[in-house]
Amino acid sequence: MPSPFPWERRMEIRSGIDKAFDLLDRLNTHLTTGAKLHPAAREAIVRLAGSTDPEAMVKAITAFAEGMKADYVRRITDTASRDLGAFAEVMNYDQPPAYHHQFICDHLMMAERGELTHFTLSAPPGHAKPIWEDSRVIAKLDKDYKTKKGKYFGKNQYGKKTTLKDVEPGWLVWTHKKRWKKVTEVHEQGVLPVLVIITNAGSVLRAEQSHPLLTSRGWVEAGALQVGDRILTTSPSERVNAFKEVEFYDGTVYTTETVMHVGHGGHVPCRCLTVEEDASFVAEGLIVHNSTYASHLFGAWYMGNHPDDRFLQAGNTQSFVDDNISAKVRGYLREPVYQAVFPEVTISREKSSLKNWRIEGRKGDYTGRGVGGAIAGLRANYANVDDPIATREAAESENEREKTWNWFEDDFSTRLLPGAPMSIIATRWHEDDIIGRLKARQKDKKDDKWEFINLPAIAEEDDPLGRAPGEALWPEFFTLEFLMDLRAESSGKKWNSLYQGHPFDADGGVFNIEWMARYKTLPDADQIKKVTISVDCAQKPTQRSDYTAISVWIESHIGKHYLVNMVRRRMEFTDMARTINLLARRYGAHEILVEEGGAGVQYIQTHSGRDGRKRKAPCPVTPIPLSPVNTKAFRLDGCVPMIKAG
Repeated sequence: MPSPFPWERRMEIRSGIDKAFDLLDRLNTHLTTGAKLHPAAREAIVRLAGSTDPEAMVKAITAFAEGMKADYVRRITDTASRDLGAFAEVMNYDQPPAYHHQFICDHLMMAERGELTHFTLSAPPGHAKPIWEDSRVIAKLDKDYKTKKGKYFGKNQYGKKTTLKDVEPGWLVWTHKKRWKKVTEVHEQGVLPVLVIITNAGSVLRAEQSHPLLTSRGWVEAGALQVGDRILTTSPSERVNAFKEVEFYDGTVYTTETVMHVGHGGHVPCRCLTVEEDASFVAEGLIVHNSTYASHLFGAWYMGNHPDDRFLQAGNTQSFVDDNISAKVRGYLREPVYQAVFPEVTISREKSSLKNWRIEGRKGDYTGRGVGGAIAGLRANYANVDDPIATREAAESENEREKTWNWFEDDFSTRLLPGAPMSIIATRWHEDDIIGRLKARQKDKKDDKWEFINLPAIAEEDDPLGRAPGEALWPEFFTLEFLMDLRAESSGKKWNSLYQGHPFDADGGVFNIEWMARYKTLPDADQIKKVTISVDCAQKPTQRSDYTAISVWIESHIGKHYLVNMVRRRMEFTDMARTINLLARRYGAHEILVEEGGAGVQYIQTHSGRDGRKRKAPCPVTPIPLSPVNTKAFRLDGCVPMIKAG
């Protein structure tokens, strides 16, 4: 069914609106700074204003631009109940859907109409505007203010998002100590090499390597961040109080965000702020997830169109579904802009918990469940699964995959009412995940009802969007150059699964020995940051058939790692302990890493100084816990980008 206000036409009109506001900005800059106004622009302004009087021109262009926007907002609001893409624009005007987002919306609308009963979607992590001096920071003013560049900012009580390059001394910024503090100095840093940091919440930050970020383990320089580190962010209540009336608030914000990628971000203009007392400020980028459309916006839009239906939403854990999906959907329904689209759809006052909330005065309800959660007795007119497996670590566990599949097959899938559609939105961590098993079953002709949609970051042959091979998915935000750098810094396994939707290593393996650089000289003593002994023990303390491997590593202050010695042989416990201690003393080790299994357990118990015993080891001993998913191959994959980069 064609949209009454198609995406292509909407984007044309938005382009016109942007040009009108750009014309207004250029006029204001010309009037306040004397900057030269292009003759064509001046002619257009005079023609629209019917006057050469400055005040009359500003008034006329302002009315023209704001009138265009107001008319456009009315049109998309009128269309929103019938077009999910238009609905997304109404809910967040500043983040219009890109072409691939509208493609996702079209398929979700086909499912809502019953034209597509079962489909899966895999796409790369959310894309965002790269940020550097254009980082969006939370700042506020106590009085009307005009910057040196002629930009005007009105005073505001709660703070607003603005770019770092516009902040000037005297502004107030929101700090990690949950208070407003004054900017005392602004430092132009010039063009510097930066790192790009991407989190599980989709935030993207570009920062110079020495820039500190507040993490769960304290302040950490950007260059020392590791995949898995948790960066602290503002909590929901803080953000409501501090940023109310400033940014769209949907009910949930991450209090910590897990680092998913740290890589080179090129050379960009950088700035630094000196902030009184706290010396910190909150910087963040805008982001759009695949889940934003397929789970958050669609759930709200579906309930608006079908207030008597039952919507069943699943995800990897109950807390994930509650905090990251249900809360967002419920938050949308409480927004005034939502009520403008669906005025008769509100949340019941008596039943409004995150696990299950109902529509006031109607039969419909929304239920969320984590994988493995109790689901007996539930029925659904529509069912959606969002990331049934949260991490690669979980995906590498055969037990986790089997548990997830059994729950999906035996419990979740049986909750559908006759003819009800189902969608699965997932990161392809492993070829044996739910999507992989459904594909295998369809290949064996045991099931042919599923449609599989994959939107790779870089287009391949037969691209579903019609892109030519090699084109980027969202070039306005994630350029092809950026994606190619990201690919070079990632292991084949990571790149193919997360960004291309193919959970296998096209290079034929996780590790290539050619990546290991060789050295002729070791760093001098004053260049050594740390010496580590790493021990991979035989499975049993008395087992002579298994090998024990003991390696010595030197880390320099510039981040290079040198393998300087390796002992690999069959040895009993006494020989192993003596060898570890000998190497530790010889190289002046700072730490001994010992796998917490087999003979390693005995060494930890007898040499680490635990439980009040005297430490026998020459330096601190750190146990490395074992788990069914924390395999050597999994841990190696996390190190591949560093090794691959030399």
